Amino acid sequence: MRFAVKGLLGVLVLTSSLSVAGRSAWAESLNEAMAATYSSNPTILAERAGQRATDELVPSAMAGWRPSVSVNGSITQQWTKTPVGSSAPIFNGAGDAIIGFESSTSRQTIKDTEAGVAIQLQQPVFRGFATVEGVKSAESNVRAGQQNLLATEQNILFEAVVAYMDVYAGRQFVALARENVGVLQGQLRASNDRFAVGEITRTDVAQSQASLANAQSQLAESEAQLAAAVARYLEVIGREPGKLRYPKIHPLPKSLNVALAAAGELNPNILAAAFVEDASIHDIGVAKSPLYPQVQLLAESGISDDLRNNDGTTEYALVGAGFTWQLYA
Repeated sequence: MRFAVKGLLGVLVLTSSLSVAGRSAWAESLNEAMAATYSSNPTILAERAGQRATDELVPSAMAGWRPSVSVNGSITQQWTKTPVGSSAPIFNGAGDAIIGFESSTSRQTIKDTEAGVAIQLQQPVFRGFATVEGVKSAESNVRAGQQNLLATEQNILFEAVVAYMDVYAGRQFVALARENVGVLQGQLRASNDRFAVGEITRTDVAQSQASLANAQSQLAESEAQLAAAVARYLEVIGREPGKLRYPKIHPLPKSLNVALAAAGELNPNILAAAFVEDASIHDIGVAKSPLYPQVQLLAESGISDDLRNNDGTTEYALVGAGFTWQLYA
């Protein structure tokens, strides 16, 4: 049900509707209200979706153990100019004898076209502990996210408990305020009757009227607080309250020290902070990894062809290992 609240008339309409809702046919326990909140509250659902994204940090970090495969292809055309020398005889004036040779140089352009394709596999062997530390950092971040999700769930469920009890208490206050108004209305009628026979003065009647007006004001305030409590209930739990039952109260810890010890072991905010600290320590290890040697295995196979000479296709394959160590940066 949706309410359009416009001024005092809207408040009266809303409070009368709440009175009907308070007499709803179904009864809802606190556990049922909390279950509905846990399964449908949008804040909890959003936090769970964020946690699913955080969970992917571990597979991403573990990618450092896995090989990488790439295919490279190329086609090139090259133009080369090379000098070409030649000589011609020089004859005497009569043209019957060679008296020398004259040399000349020209440039010849050669066009060469080559094409090739290769597939390469690289397998990391040692990355300076970067993968080890990265995986541990990701796992700690995931655990921290899980504790943050648990903290969010606890906070929202606590808000659901508060909303449930506010509606329950609000209905009791409204009932008491209405009963008080009824009693004071009866007293006012009695005061009018007594004034009519001269037993009391007009001042006494006015005091009865003031008491009734004050009670009616308190009733309106209680109904407004109940309307706000119902709206908060609808926001947190996701549905309008039915007939609510007073919940069973579980016993508190035996002492403050027992409560503090339990909080130190179970409080999700404390545990999340501990996991964040652990992740930060491993992040330091990732940052130090470039100071260590980097070792990887390499395998490559490919073909190439000189399209100009038509000498056939050249095939090759190689395997090896690579090693780098940055000594100073």
